[in-house]
Order: sequence, then C-alpha cells, then structure tokens
Amino acid sequence: MADRFFKWLGKTSEDYGLIINSGVTDISPERDVEYIAINGLDGELSLDRGRYKNAAKSFPVTSDGVNIEENVTAISNWLKGSAGWHQLEDSSHPNHIYIAQISDEYNFETLLSDFGKAIIKFIVKPYKYLKSGLDEMVLPATITNPTSRLAKPIITIKGSGNISLKIGANTLSLKGVDGGVVVDSLTQTITSLDGSRTQFTKMTSYPFPFIEPGKQVVTKTGTITECKIIPRWEDLV
Repeated sequence: MADRFFKWLGKTSEDYGLIINSGVTDISPERDVEYIAINGLDGELSLDRGRYKNAAKSFPVTSDGVNIEENVTAISNWLKGSAGWHQLEDSSHPNHIYIAQISDEYNFETLLSDFGKAIIKFIVKPYKYLKSGLDEMVLPATITNPTSRLAKPIITIKGSGNISLKIGANTLSLKGVDGGVVVDSLTQTITSLDGSRTQFTKMTSYPFPFIEPGKQVVTKTGTITECKIIPRWEDLV
C-alpha cells in the first residue's frame, strides 16, 4: 500500500519521504526450546524454557524526489536517535503497538541523486500491545482481558496498612503500606508512588499480579483510597 507508514520516536516514515514497498516482513517469535541428543535414544529430548525469543519486522522503503545524501543522514539520525526499546507503530496494524529497537546496519542503495532504496529492520519483543490496554483507568469491579495471553499490568494503589487486591484467582498481598505503591508485573518491580524507593518488603505474595483471559472479578480489602491500572493487553507478534 502506497499510504502505509510506520511511526518511531515520535515521527513517521512519511515525514522523511519514505515510501513503504510491498514485501514487509514479519518474522514470528521462536519458542526457546533446546533439543538434546541422548546416546542410544532415537530423536532428541526437548527442554522448553517457557518463553519466546525476540521477533523481527522489516520495511522495504524507497526514498524518491529528495536529495538522497541529505535524506539518508536525516533518516539515520532519526532511526538511531535513541538506544534501547521504544514503541513502534505500523499503520497496517492500527490497533497494536510493538516494542522494538533498531541496532542492525542498513544499506541505502542510491540509484539516482534523488532515488534510493533500503530495508529497515527492527527487532521486536515477541508480544504486541493492544492500544486499548495502554491507558490508565480506575480499576473496576470486573475487568475483561480480550486476548488469549496473560496480561502483566501496572497497578497503582494509594492507601495504608495491610491491603489485598484480587483479580480473578490471582491475589496481590501488601503489608504496612505507607501512602501507596506502584506494582509493575512486566519488570517485576514494586516502588513508592514517586518511584524513588523500592517497596519489595511490602509485598507478601508471589507471583506478581496478572490478568487471565476473559472476565475477572476484582475484590479489594484494606484501606485503599485509589486503585488504578494499565492492563497491557498483549498478543503474540
């Protein structure tokens, strides 16, 4: 599609005059399995580590109608302007956000002074987020996970004393809360509201809270003045 674009670090491929050609590649995540050969045993045993490896997403692009030398420099400054993981959007998948980084080199093949082409490759986490699950909201009495994957939310609880939060069959237990905590199930961290202090000693349950697929009943006990959540609904890439 001529009007397809991707968004990265606050700007889009259209901002740099890039046309996305046919042949966009999405490589699905590989399950992390090791196959082990045993003497005298036909075939191999498998050791499944219970996780997926990173995936990849590649965009064949054309730069047309602008000075290639100047545009390539601008594109490089944009794509590699910040290290680490960032949000990537693909206009052909408008409901999702990928978590990606770009570290590989790419080669802009210059065919004319104002025409060139390249393949831009992103490494992406094996999951992508539904945009509908990235907004913070007050945690309701029931919450519905629309995907088939466990969601790993960020939960902000304001309150004091001993607190229990149950989402479906999963319980988060806290003791001696003094103002509030922020619980991030993806990074497996628990901090004070301002993020300046770890609060691991307040958490007396494990694992970190998650939200199973489907409709889940929410129950709270203790002195809670406010409870907000960013659900992070996720699908496999």
